[in-house]
Amino acid sequence: MKMTIDGWGNNLRFSSAHFIPELGKCSRLHGHDYAVSIELEGDVKDGILVDYGDVKKIVRNILEPYDHRVLIPTRKTRSVVEVKSDQVIVEYSGKKMSFFKDDVCFIDADISSSENLASLIASQLKNELNVYENLKTLSLTVFEGPSQGSSFQVNLK
Repeated sequence: MKMTIDGWGNNLRFSSAHFIPELGKCSRLHGHDYAVSIELEGDVKDGILVDYGDVKKIVRNILEPYDHRVLIPTRKTRSVVEVKSDQVIVEYSGKKMSFFKDDVCFIDADISSSENLASLIASQLKNELNVYENLKTLSLTVFEGPSQGSSFQVNLK
């Protein structure tokens, strides 16, 4: 059995600024209104696969730290990131930007692409869904806007 949860329709969204060094216009600081859609597959137990409300609550908690923040990768392969007191200073391609630390969400990636966000968020969700023994697979899509997103699939068992 499969179940899907549409991120746009169920308000599983966040807005963030980011940049991708060395990728044309995407190297400039810009933002997206992201949505996260989920597909779960497994065995029905007691008439349901899993409670929609439970999954949505878990996803919203995972997304909260990303919302209205600048996404800064911690794997510094394409940029140099320095934290000084309450400031985060980022340098790449001859640019230097400074952000208040409270306005930043550090992500464990080398760039803040939708592909990497899908992988990171799916991993976080997988950890939360392990209590549901009947679930087998999770597919999670991070949309950068309507009709454009990256998906990541993971086995839950």
